[in-house]
Amino acid sequence: MLVVPLVGADDRAATVAWLLCVARAAVDEATSKRHRGQWAQFAAQLEHLIKVAAPDVDSADATTELLALLDGLACSVAVEPGRVSADLAEHIARSHVRRLTGEAVADPPQPRDPA
Repeated sequence: MLVVPLVGADDRAATVAWLLCVARAAVDEATSKRHRGQWAQFAAQLEHLIKVAAPDVDSADATTELLALLDGLACSVAVEPGRVSADLAEHIARSHVRRLTGEAVADPPQPRDPA
């Protein structure tokens, strides 16, 4: 089963489960092998989408960059939600994809009033 990092507030449990799997992959070879295989499949699909959406960029590099960005955002939302909210993480990810495809980038979201 492929577990993908998610950044939405409602997806925190799935994100934490993904982080635990990644942590285990760092110390367990069988888990690491399975994770690498799943991630390679996902990366290949994402690279194809990038080739279609942004044919003028190096899709392999863009895929690596986007996945690294999403990994970091997932970690930040799960561990530091007060610093990187789900809304901010989504804005960062969408802005990156817009820049990649040559679309205009919107302003970042304003913090929500906790009341």
